[in-house]
This record gives sequence, structure tokens and C-alpha cells, in this order.
Amino acid sequence: MTTNFIKNINTFFKNILYILYKYYNKGETKSIAYECALSGLLIILYINLMTILAFLKIDLKIDFYNNLPKILKYVFYLFISIPFYFVLKVLFPKQQLLSFKSVINYKLGISLFFSHVVISLILLIIAFKMRIDF
Repeated sequence: MTTNFIKNINTFFKNILYILYKYYNKGETKSIAYECALSGLLIILYINLMTILAFLKIDLKIDFYNNLPKILKYVFYLFISIPFYFVLKVLFPKQQLLSFKSVINYKLGISLFFSHVVISLILLIIAFKMRIDF
């Protein structure tokens, strides 16, 4: 049961990365399509994580973070996100992604992905609004 679940999750993320790779594999982003796909997946995972934490009213406070200048806050986020980026890069290598055949039509997949992004952002706003109101 768990190995089947892990295979399904693996296939799910491969489909998302493949669709994002095809999306970015045009024009100016063609040379960095793989990196853009990984970054896009990380961003949506981050938005979903923040939404879940906001709905569950879980605060992760880092005391020194509030006193940092804005540029150091960006550097802080960069250092936090780099390990996750490299984990995705190891789990889903570029060659494996290029040889992957998606079971989802590209136009349907990209539409579903961007719909998911919009819904995720709306839910994030609702979650933060609920936290402020209470």
C-alpha cells in the first residue's frame, strides 16, 4: 500500500514538473526550463504549506528574523529553500524528466496547474484574513 502511494506521489510530481518544463521550454526561458520547473513547484509547495499552517493557526516565529534588514531576509529564505531545491533535483533528474511521458494532455495540465495556483493563493488570503479577524 505505501509503495503504491509513493509511486503515485512520484508520478504526480513528475507530471507537474513535466508540464512546467514544457511550459518554460520556449522562448527566453528555454535554457533554464528545468530550473524554472523546479522553482515553480517549490513556490506552489511553499504557498500550500503556508496555507495549511495558517488554517491550523501554527506560528513559526524566529526571533532574530524580525530585526533583519530586507536584503538579509531574502538571503535567509534563499538558504532555507536551497536544500529543498537540491532534494527535488536529486529525486527528479533532468534526464528522467525528459524521458517521462505524461498521462495528462499538456493544455489540460497547464490549465489545471494554474487553476491550482489561483485557488491556492485565494485560500492563502482567506487563511491570513481569518487569522487577522480572530
